[in-house]
Amino acid sequence: MQRLRAGLGQLRTALLDLQGLVLSTRNDAIGIGRSFGTDASCGGLFADMDVGTTSALAGAQDFDNRAAVAQRGQATKRVVARGGDTWETLSTRAYGAPDKADTLRQANGVRYAPHQL
Repeated sequence: MQRLRAGLGQLRTALLDLQGLVLSTRNDAIGIGRSFGTDASCGGLFADMDVGTTSALAGAQDFDNRAAVAQRGQATKRVVARGGDTWETLSTRAYGAPDKADTLRQANGVRYAPHQL
């Protein structure tokens, strides 16, 4: 699992490098040849590339979040949040005490969260 997460980190780094390359290439293309036709066609191409790399980054992050949860272990009990719940009320339902709120939050892959859900 650690190797998988390390590979995902390398993938994210490569995608960020690709985004930087696309941005610099777009700026170079704008400076080299300006016409309405080239601006429109290049703009669409660069926009598609930007959307694609951003989607891939989001997918890699989601996959890494799921891998992190799996690496910490499977949940032994499922608790569904309701309106007005806090991490403490969920902890009380899941573990029988509010002092496990941080454990519950981390088990769900949440780094920072408001007090009330």
